[in-house]
Amino acid sequence: MKGFTARVMYRKSGLTRLIGHLDTVRVLRRAVRRAGIPGVYSQGFSPRLRLSFSPPLPLGFTSQCEFFDIQLARSPGHETFDPVSMGHSLQSQFPEGLFVEEVHVLEGDHPPLTTAFWAAAYEIELPHDCPVNREILDRISQVEGLTAGSDEPDEADRTPASRVLRAQWKEKDGGMPVLSVVLRQDASGKGGLKQIIGAVLGMSRDTLEKCRIHKKRVYANGEQV
Repeated sequence: MKGFTARVMYRKSGLTRLIGHLDTVRVLRRAVRRAGIPGVYSQGFSPRLRLSFSPPLPLGFTSQCEFFDIQLARSPGHETFDPVSMGHSLQSQFPEGLFVEEVHVLEGDHPPLTTAFWAAAYEIELPHDCPVNREILDRISQVEGLTAGSDEPDEADRTPASRVLRAQWKEKDGGMPVLSVVLRQDASGKGGLKQIIGAVLGMSRDTLEKCRIHKKRVYANGEQV
């Protein structure tokens, strides 16, 4: 029989943005166990639920599109075991600030979460006194219609700016400057997400820590930005 996997998309908001990745993993494992979801366990002296997770969200970020996979121990055809009821069961065990958005059941082979998404969109709220030079963004090449699998920049051209697929300024109520940016996730190169955003905007780490950064959506492989 083919294996089944439940892919859970969840939202991370509020004070949970201050929970690091490893602690979030522990919270999710406990929630799955307490919700009574029949997951597959590893073998050995200390069995563990076979869960896999999307790449870590940097500390301080919020997100409406984080993911984890649950390898299921049986077919989801049981009347008390379907994506909707699973979502309700998980939500009942989530702490404040974590919310189940969607649950999908995947059958057979599927891309792992570490490679399932090639780009992600972020919204960055900047403080009013932020010393960002907006002309920097004018020099970022706006690539339209790019899809996963497109060639990466050559080694010499692989810079933080080369990760930017789209960028747009706008202002929220009260004149709060906001940058919407889509960043390539599958490109190789050094630097974490915070370092890349800071380098693209010409911002110091201290200034970047004052920004509110929200992950809005992800793009699956083959999906157009």
